[in-house]
Amino acid sequence: MILNKLSPAPGSRKDRKRVGRGDGSGHGTYSGRGIKGQKSRSGGNKMRPGFEGGQLPLIKRLPGKRGFVNIFRTEYSVVNLSKLGTFEPGSEVTPESWSLPD
Repeated sequence: MILNKLSPAPGSRKDRKRVGRGDGSGHGTYSGRGIKGQKSRSGGNKMRPGFEGGQLPLIKRLPGKRGFVNIFRTEYSVVNLSKLGTFEPGSEVTPESWSLPD
């Protein structure tokens, strides 16, 4: 192998597309952007994530998928029945008395 004779495989290297260089280039007039619309304008493809062209976005149509916090939620503590057997019958089980070693 001679390092100064190395070349890429045939067909693996392509010239970049030069748009807007006249009709003879094949990419003149509208430069591959079509005729009108938001994406044909300069900087027109810089839309924020989730933008749907003015239609109500999916993230606003589905409030449950955005996250919902119920302010009236009741918090529960899990109590295993096997651990309740360690208390005396008729005694009151409180969070302070519950701190038993596992």
